[in-house]
Amino acid sequence: MRVKTQSAWKARPERPEYGEVRERLISATEVLLVEKGLQRLRLDEVAARVGCARSSVYRYFDSKEQLVFEVMKRDFARMTALIWDQVQGMSDPVEQVVESAYLCIEALRNNPHVKAIWSPERTESTLMTSMIFKNIPDAMADNISHIFLKEARDRGLVRENVSNKEALRWLLMIVISHGAFGSRAMSGTEEKDYLRKMLIPSLFSLDD
Repeated sequence: MRVKTQSAWKARPERPEYGEVRERLISATEVLLVEKGLQRLRLDEVAARVGCARSSVYRYFDSKEQLVFEVMKRDFARMTALIWDQVQGMSDPVEQVVESAYLCIEALRNNPHVKAIWSPERTESTLMTSMIFKNIPDAMADNISHIFLKEARDRGLVRENVSNKEALRWLLMIVISHGAFGSRAMSGTEEKDYLRKMLIPSLFSLDD
């Protein structure tokens, strides 16, 4: 008897229903993450919301963590689009990046999924945050950095040795640490000044 391998058992992207089912699972996770929190989020409840068996979830995602990561990828894509609408008219590309980072911090502070994930005393929250920090740049570097760094690169302002992935990782380190964990200890003006000090020397090559 032939035994199916794990890869053979997985749902195939070329199937017509693949994208729809996958998106429905992510959407159900979005809702349950807010309702239950990360620790109490269960895949059988995600499956029930979609109307499938728990085992079917594993045909599309390897783990609960991967599902939550997809939720955050979706959030970052939404945030990127909204922030770009607000900053695309700025004439100074360096200030455009600073303003984008500031708006992203503000968005994360108010993001219900970040609030549901982050609990400083929980190991699972720390591991999930580490996974997001590690993998978001790999998954979205070209899309996000192309938007926010394109003008600065076109003008030769970005350091030559800074790749899109490295730039996004540095941006995320600052944004997530302030947005997910940081309290509003500074005014908006003070926070932007801080971002200038942290971002400009690392990402840009500017004449004094």
